[in-house]
Amino acid sequence: MAEDTKTPQEQLEQELKELHEHSCKRCGFDQRQDYNPVSEEVLQEYFKAALAQVPFSKKYELYNGALIVTFEEASGKLLRLQERAIMEKTRNGNGSISDATDFSMVASLAEVSQQPKEGGERILYKADAARRLQILEEQNLPEELIDMPIIQLQALRTTFSHFSSLCAALVLAAQDENFWRGVGRN
Repeated sequence: MAEDTKTPQEQLEQELKELHEHSCKRCGFDQRQDYNPVSEEVLQEYFKAALAQVPFSKKYELYNGALIVTFEEASGKLLRLQERAIMEKTRNGNGSISDATDFSMVASLAEVSQQPKEGGERILYKADAARRLQILEEQNLPEELIDMPIIQLQALRTTFSHFSSLCAALVLAAQDENFWRGVGRN
């Protein structure tokens, strides 16, 4: 039967058959499509950071470049302190969802700066690993974040969510043995 003479049901059955033939048996991903959750450029930066044994970091430009945010991969120690800070606040009855979100974010938030069009960068927040450790040990959010306008703070929180997702995708990419051989992905 010619392709254009198939009934709609026959066409649908053919498409479903093809989809089933090309779908991953575990996750259902259509393997005819490219799967690139992380760009090659970011993978290279992650690979360089891993080889140099330094935390992976990524800059994000928000509001058309007016706000520059840098996140850095958190260490295991920072993550344990982050969890402890959130749990302590909750146990003491003075924790909130905002606190949990901000303590999660502060473990990775390295810098926030404004870049006005007229020039003259202004650092709004800066924290190296030592300062982030101190913040989490003391379990007090920095004044720079507490006093930040809510629209900027929400933008930071959203961007942190993107950074966290990126880190998760990078961990998955690093599971591919070819990643470490420099020969690309399967």
